[in-house]
Parts: sequence; C-alpha cells; structure tokens
Amino acid sequence: RAIHTEPRMDFPLANGININMMPFIMGQPDSIPPAYRQYWPLIKGCNLSRSEQQKVGYLTIQESWVSAGQSQRRRGLHIDSPGARLSQGGNYQKERFDWGCGIVRYDSSEVQGGIYMASNVPNSCRVWNVQVAEPVVGELGDLEHLRDALGEGTFMEAHKLYWLTDSTPHE
Repeated sequence: RAIHTEPRMDFPLANGININMMPFIMGQPDSIPPAYRQYWPLIKGCNLSRSEQQKVGYLTIQESWVSAGQSQRRRGLHIDSPGARLSQGGNYQKERFDWGCGIVRYDSSEVQGGIYMASNVPNSCRVWNVQVAEPVVGELGDLEHLRDALGEGTFMEAHKLYWLTDSTPHE
C-alpha cells in the first residue's frame, strides 16, 4: 500500500507561513519554534509509532493564496525520490535520495517514515496508490511520461491527512 489516510484534521488559521523542510524532533513539540506550534495537533495526528519518536522529522508549511489552475508547490505528476536519470552518455545513473522513504507493515498496522501531506482545499492534490521505481523515473522524480499508464489517481479530500512513500506519485 502506498497511501494511508487519517481522519479529519483541522488547520489553524493561515497567516502567511512559508517554511520548507524545517527539522524538528518528532514527539517533542518544544523542538518546533513557537511561531509554528499551532500545527502540532496535525503532527500529533500522524500517530507516529514509538520507533519514530525522537527521530528528526522535517516540517513544511506553505500558507499562500493560489489562483485556480495554478500550483502552490511543484507542478506535474512526480515522486519525491529522484531515482535514476539519463546521463549525457545515454546511460542511466542511479541517484537515489530518500525524502522520507516510507514502508507499511504487512498487516497495515503501522507505517514508518514516509511523507504526511494535507490540504485545506478539496481536490487540489491528487495521489496514486502505487509505488514507482527507477529506471522509469525522470529527472527530479518526474512521471509525466507515465500519466496515461497510471490512470486517474485519487483527489485528496480537504482536511484529511495522507501518508505516502517518497515513491508514491502525486501532483
């Protein structure tokens, strides 16, 4: 399974926060600066396993106005693990970077690592319940060349927390 969801999450009122991959200690609200602690209930809602506590996590918050048809963050179908890329010589060069990795226990009782993502706007993000591996991954994780093969995907519901691996396609 590449996607796992949690029940409804309530977002704090937006006030222009824009941080990207700020490190914090999972399980320790004091490791997050006071200006961002209003997001702690969402982090707590991730229901991190005991084995994930005290590890370094990375928090991204982007509160900005986005016009219809535009993207707040990265555009296009992609994964967050670059995989392999075609070099100038025509050979694939493996460049595996784990941006969270992510595994699900065989009985779906626990997830480890991965990426938690949520939005307060319905149908603004789409995810595909698959994992994609190299060598089919394009530069910087691009998957536009696989759009037809992957199908429609699932639009994320507003105020719902989603867990995915770094090889789960999304846009």
